[in-house]
Amino acid sequence: MVGTRVGDYQITRLLGEGGMGAVYEAQNLTIGGRVAIKVLHPHNARDQEQLQRFFNEARAVNLVEHAGLVKIFQFGQLENGSAYLVMEHLSGESLAARLRSGGLLPRSVVSRVAQQIAQALATTHERGIIHRDLKPSNVMLVPDSAMPGGERVKVLDFGIAKLPRDGAGPAATRTGTSMGTPEYMAPEQCQEAAQVDDKADVYSLGVMLFEMLAGQLPFIATNTYTLMYMHVNKPPPQLSCVAPGIPDSLGALVNRMLAKSPTVRPPMSAVAAALMADITLVAPVPTAVDSHPYRLPRRLLATGGLLFLGCLMWLVHFVVTSGEGGKAKRTPPSAAKVTPHNDTNHPDANNPSINSQATPQSVVPIAKDQPVIAAPVTPAASAKLPVSGATETKVKPPASVASKTEEYRTSGGRKSVTGGPRTSLATKQTSPEPPVTAVGSSKIKYDLKILKD
Repeated sequence: MVGTRVGDYQITRLLGEGGMGAVYEAQNLTIGGRVAIKVLHPHNARDQEQLQRFFNEARAVNLVEHAGLVKIFQFGQLENGSAYLVMEHLSGESLAARLRSGGLLPRSVVSRVAQQIAQALATTHERGIIHRDLKPSNVMLVPDSAMPGGERVKVLDFGIAKLPRDGAGPAATRTGTSMGTPEYMAPEQCQEAAQVDDKADVYSLGVMLFEMLAGQLPFIATNTYTLMYMHVNKPPPQLSCVAPGIPDSLGALVNRMLAKSPTVRPPMSAVAAALMADITLVAPVPTAVDSHPYRLPRRLLATGGLLFLGCLMWLVHFVVTSGEGGKAKRTPPSAAKVTPHNDTNHPDANNPSINSQATPQSVVPIAKDQPVIAAPVTPAASAKLPVSGATETKVKPPASVASKTEEYRTSGGRKSVTGGPRTSLATKQTSPEPPVTAVGSSKIKYDLKILKD
């Protein structure tokens, strides 16, 4: 068959083969996509019942249109009489292969896989379709990053599915016929396949759950007759006895699914809901880092905090030292040193405690753009200032002040003042700016203050 053209597809290689037919990989010659082509052997295609059941798979899948079911795009017959189905190409492995290679699966994986199977079959049951051949080899695990766990479950092979009777379907299953895989068949299916309902699929999924959790089937026998007898008459072993550590709720669910009477088994939708609850219970509790993927490590946060504190301390130190430097450079006018008047006629002129602090200070060097702060000087001292290149301006007191006579009297060896306020030869200035004596290009301000006792 390799190299054979089937419609718009050309078969490239064999994927697998069984008693009913074979599955090939094919390439779409028009758009280049890959598909899987399932071919029924010619001798089986001559049987009309088997041929109808082969096409039954395509009809069942397209009636449901669920993401958990394999997609079928086209079906037909070849020139040699073989029937074929063009299906979705699945890149993955079957659940049977996973169980053989990996042994026991983690409980979270078991619940997730079983829940997806139950959800897909619950949808088919709503449409009146019964699979009747549910087993690990008919379940594919396909990589899918959008699904929890990174895998999507695909249910295959609806070849012996029971469809609703609408007048257009295949012939009904003959009475007394049993069909399916004996290891996973429900008790009523072992007796008569024509009378089964959706609870037969629930039983088959219960057997698969038991196998995935315990690592073994609930019933093991050397021949098919004995195995079917055990399904019908023998109670299954308790899951807690063969798989310690399984929660009681999950064990009770499996035991109900394996009940002999179909009426005791839960519907597939209830199974899907219970498995979803178990998935929530077994989901790992996220740590602080998992729940906040963008949170920085604690060591990095500690280092950043220390760096921030260091920068803050440096900034405070810089502000403090800058303030002290500014205070040292700028002397307020109130802190300027006052030079007493050099007035021999002043009543305190002979006081040694005052005159000892007097220092001759008349001219203060003035820097460019620097405010002038000068000690006051007396008119007598200003008369002695050397002036070069400028004309000296003398200040005369007003006549009213000059004419006023101050009276001094001595009391207890100490001079005191009576009458009006005492003043030196200099007087108060009422103008906004005090008179100045110009020396070169600089100005010297004379602060003429009234000396009070």
